[in-house]
Amino acid sequence: MTLVVNGERIENEAIEDARRQLLSQQTVRTGTPEWEARGIDVESFAKQMVIARILIGQEAKANSPPVSSKDIERELKQIREAAGSEENFQRFLDERGIDETHLRADLEQSIKVDRLLEKVCKDVSDPTLPEMRAHYDASPELFERPERVR
Repeated sequence: MTLVVNGERIENEAIEDARRQLLSQQTVRTGTPEWEARGIDVESFAKQMVIARILIGQEAKANSPPVSSKDIERELKQIREAAGSEENFQRFLDERGIDETHLRADLEQSIKVDRLLEKVCKDVSDPTLPEMRAHYDASPELFERPERVR
C-alpha cells in the first residue's frame, strides 16, 4: 500500500529498503533491536522511520535557508576523495542507481536537514549521569545482549 505524507508519496519499495537496512544492521549489532524493545514488528518500525524521514525532509525544505553551490561542491569533493578515484566514484553512483545530478540534490537535502537539526538541538544539553542512569533503569531491555559463543 502506497502511503501519502503531506502530499508526498511513499512507495512500498522505500519501506522495504528501510526494512532490509534495519535487518542488515541488526546482524552486526548486539542487544535487542529497537523495534522489539518498542513491541512492534520490523515492518511497522521501518514504515515509521520512512515517515519520520519524509516529515523531517519536508520541514527542512520549507524552513531551511538555501544551500550554496559551494557547500554542495565541498560535500561532493569529500565523497570523490573518499572514493579514491573517478572510477570508484562512478561505481559508487552506479551501486546506488543514481547520477551526479541526483547526488547533488540528495546532498542539498542532507545539508538542509543537518542545519534544521542543528537549529532544533542547539539548546539541548548532554545528559547528566543521573539522567543516563534513570534511562538505563527505565529501559534495561534496550541494553541487553543475547548470549554469545566465542
